[in-house]
Amino acid sequence: MPRLTPVQTSFTAGEISPRLQARFDLDAYYNGAAKLVNFVCLPHGPIIKRQGTTFIAEAGSKDPRLIPFKFSVTQSMVLEFGEHYIRFYFKGGQLTNPDGTPYQITSPYSEAQAKEIDFAQSGDTIFIVHPRIAPQKLVRYGNTNWTITPETFVAQPENWTDNNWPSHVVFHEQRLYYANTTNRPQTIWATRIGLFNDFTMKSDSDDVLDDHAIEYTISSDEVNGIQWMKAVNTLACGTSGAEYSIHANYRTDSITPKNIRVSRQTSYGSLPVRVQQIGSGLAFVQRGGTRVRIFEYGYVEDQYTSVDVTMMSEHILSSGVKEMDLQTVQDPYIWCVLNDGSLVGLSYEKSQKVQAWHRHIFPNGRASSICIIPGDVSDEVWLVMKRTIKGVEKTYIESFLDAFSEISRPQDGYFMDSHLYYEGDLAIDQIGGLDHLEGQEVAVLVDGWVHPKRTVTRGSITLQTFGNKIVVGIPFEAQFESCQIQSSDSVIMGHRKRVYSAEISMLQSLGMKVGVKGYPEQEVFMGPTKVMNKAQDLYTGTISVKVPASSEDDTQVYVHHDMPLPCEVRAIKYDIEVNQ
Repeated sequence: MPRLTPVQTSFTAGEISPRLQARFDLDAYYNGAAKLVNFVCLPHGPIIKRQGTTFIAEAGSKDPRLIPFKFSVTQSMVLEFGEHYIRFYFKGGQLTNPDGTPYQITSPYSEAQAKEIDFAQSGDTIFIVHPRIAPQKLVRYGNTNWTITPETFVAQPENWTDNNWPSHVVFHEQRLYYANTTNRPQTIWATRIGLFNDFTMKSDSDDVLDDHAIEYTISSDEVNGIQWMKAVNTLACGTSGAEYSIHANYRTDSITPKNIRVSRQTSYGSLPVRVQQIGSGLAFVQRGGTRVRIFEYGYVEDQYTSVDVTMMSEHILSSGVKEMDLQTVQDPYIWCVLNDGSLVGLSYEKSQKVQAWHRHIFPNGRASSICIIPGDVSDEVWLVMKRTIKGVEKTYIESFLDAFSEISRPQDGYFMDSHLYYEGDLAIDQIGGLDHLEGQEVAVLVDGWVHPKRTVTRGSITLQTFGNKIVVGIPFEAQFESCQIQSSDSVIMGHRKRVYSAEISMLQSLGMKVGVKGYPEQEVFMGPTKVMNKAQDLYTGTISVKVPASSEDDTQVYVHHDMPLPCEVRAIKYDIEVNQ
């Protein structure tokens, strides 16, 4: 019986499709996983357990939408659009009035309409469109001084009337472009250069000048409404049937009323989900909602192509994409909120051939909206979360304020969802202010060690010891399951295999359960001393785990982690015996 020691040194293919679990000819098979939940694939290769969401506030309505306001890297905010109101969040907290109530303004949009709006920002002004409401201008005069008013146009296009307003808006080459009214779904309009409310198309002498406004209707054999527009080196747009490039006759020229072309590039069709620029490409959701494609110019083809980045993980978006946003710091990730309430991430670095999907599931929680803004350390991922508390559905605003960074001490981590924390010079043994988790069993971390779980009663919990830094929240489990263990040197499919041990290379980690799928877990690794009544140093190195004796045709090893502590896996070596 030959002994084999296959090694997985990278996880940059993420969770791959069940349909590929026998594709031993693919590199993705040996760099992927059969299951990857609540782990993030780092572009360098390892997988790292995500930290948890911070509870910010209860939302003002049942199902609001979050929209970013990005004036600068240091002046970014999150806007909560609910039932005819807008609330505001800044520096990890909700902006309030002097009496402590949430600062908010009245909005013309219902909760349902807020999910259909599109927007474009210039400085302190956000231009907002909806097909049933006249375009609006949302203007910031101060963090708690905002107004929203209908835009006033010069030479407003004739067909813009009640219930027939543009659905999409974007800035490009100093013009504000609008698109897709109910009556003219394939038409785009562009303002005069530098005059974002002026649609004058001729001078008094009837001359058409280069800086005049533009109106253009896409000609195609089908009438498919424009679903998105995005400015890159050209103006790109997607309809429900195809993807287009809008440009001048020469791509180095600027678009003018007399110099504009719309060229069909690909024919996949899109949903009206806001596209995200990642690298030189645009990520858009294909019609049907279960595929994400990257729309990017190809020099070989001399046109744009739309590459399916869900090809290896076609199951991952099966419930359909609801919203999508982009994180660029510290590493690039595309984040998708799905219709089933889960959050799915794509680690993507084209130059390094990194294309890894990972799923994130929230115990007692469903995500319904996402918004990403720059933060102090990394980009902040904000979510609208639905949670059932004592039999009643609640809607919370929660945020990954810095959930994807490595930590060097256990007390620096926040590995619980909807968490709150206390930190101060005075050691305490009681934590209040937990009304949002009333009746929930919560995990507790006290000065870096794992305290027994508690149930929140009357908004508080009492601890068995005092602590200076205490984190309380909903526990969750990170799960990795390998693909069926194979050797890249020789195909051993169908042969009975016995796994003896696994060598796991870890970085800054504590707490890990390892085993063979279908057999009991073998070990909980808590550091060299395996003591949990005080904080332990995080461990970096390789551990050898003896796994239960097994003899199967198909064998998978799993790593589970359910403690509020960090876990990062760099590589796994499997020691197996093959009966041929």
